[in-house]
Amino acid sequence: MPLVFATLRDFRAASPARERGPERDYGAPWLTGRFGPAYRVAWLPATGELFAVRLRPEPAGGVELLAHVPDGALLEEMLRGWREARGTFDSMRWLRARIARAHPLKRRHGWALAA
Repeated sequence: MPLVFATLRDFRAASPARERGPERDYGAPWLTGRFGPAYRVAWLPATGELFAVRLRPEPAGGVELLAHVPDGALLEEMLRGWREARGTFDSMRWLRARIARAHPLKRRHGWALAA
């Protein structure tokens, strides 16, 4: 399964389940360093996928699948404090650290979360 897609359209087209239901928005901007790319982050309850859409700089629109967390309550626990972290220096690093134990391939193949 690819973890990076050229566009949001490509991401959605890769799995029909991604078209079902609403997404939970974790907003923007999620920053990479001071001058790096900015992202919008969202979660799809229908698939359990947390993903980031690149906003700037160009080329914008690329999508990265960040994690597979099928349980919304678990995701909320993992991302506790996200509103305060979003928009701060290198906030994508904060986000990646919080979801590191829910790597998409590990969850997709039934491996347990790391302790």
